[in-house]
Amino acid sequence: MTALVEYQRIGEKSNTVIQLDDIYKGLSESYEGLQEYKKAMTYHKLYVVNYDSTNGVKHKQNAAALEVKYRTAQKEKELAAQQLELVKSSQYTYASISAAIMLLLVSGMGFIQYRNKKKEYAREMASLQKDKEIQLLQAVMQGEEKERTRVAKDLHDGVAGMLAASKMHFNSIGTQYAELVQLSAFKQGLNLLDEAATEVRKTSHNLMPEILLQYGLDQAIRRYCSNINNSRAISIIYDSWGEINRYNDSFELSVYRIVQELLNNIVKHSKATQALVQVSQQNEVLSITIEDNGVGMQENKEMDGTGLQSLASRAKAMNGKIELESRPGHGVCAYLEFDISEMEKTASHATN
Repeated sequence: MTALVEYQRIGEKSNTVIQLDDIYKGLSESYEGLQEYKKAMTYHKLYVVNYDSTNGVKHKQNAAALEVKYRTAQKEKELAAQQLELVKSSQYTYASISAAIMLLLVSGMGFIQYRNKKKEYAREMASLQKDKEIQLLQAVMQGEEKERTRVAKDLHDGVAGMLAASKMHFNSIGTQYAELVQLSAFKQGLNLLDEAATEVRKTSHNLMPEILLQYGLDQAIRRYCSNINNSRAISIIYDSWGEINRYNDSFELSVYRIVQELLNNIVKHSKATQALVQVSQQNEVLSITIEDNGVGMQENKEMDGTGLQSLASRAKAMNGKIELESRPGHGVCAYLEFDISEMEKTASHATN
């Protein structure tokens, strides 16, 4: 009981309402046991009053706790709603970005495909134009060869025959008039007829080289170099490496014409004393080198002349190329290269 009185003093001093009701209840029961009913009643009343106060405080505390819990729940709900909105906004943003990226990718792929198709179309048009130019050039070359063949035949059958008949008549006159044979003019006339017949025969053979059709490119170029070789003016050396096969007639004739024109240019314009012609075949490549020790080409425009452009076009039409190197005073070197993978004759054709 003494302890309860001490607790009462402390509780009333600190105004601890929640604990005082229990203290008052204990004191009331203690005084009732001591049969001090007046004090017991007094503390009982205090117990009742404090019990109500304590319950009020507890209700207030509970209400405050509930309010706090409610506000906390509301805050959490609002926070969750805000987070949900952020997630939805982020998802929408990501979806928008993804859609934009997909659109850019599709547009980029479409543009690349369009550009590739455009380039492919341009290549096809360029290829068709190139094929058309090559076909036209081949037609021109075939026409030129037909014309050369016609002229060669006229020279061989016409002019050469007339020269032979003229010489026969001169020889017949010489047998009838012996004194004419002794005249220098008569002898000079016969010599001129012989030279004219020789020149006509050479020209005819150059226009329609039968040796080319019979023995091929190697022997035809070798014979041509020998024919135009003149030790007093220019020395032309011919050499071939490896086995030079037989090729299609049109290919051999076109290559022969290019070599022929290059050598004629050397004889007419280079002022060279020596020229070298080399022909070689390795695998599926036919290469020809023609060089001289002449004056060379003075300006670049000479290398871009119409004649050389025509030769380059002819070489291109035969799946080949021609390259020229020149320095003034150091001559000209022409290099020709042809792809012969589809140009070689079969064994049966080569023997015909």
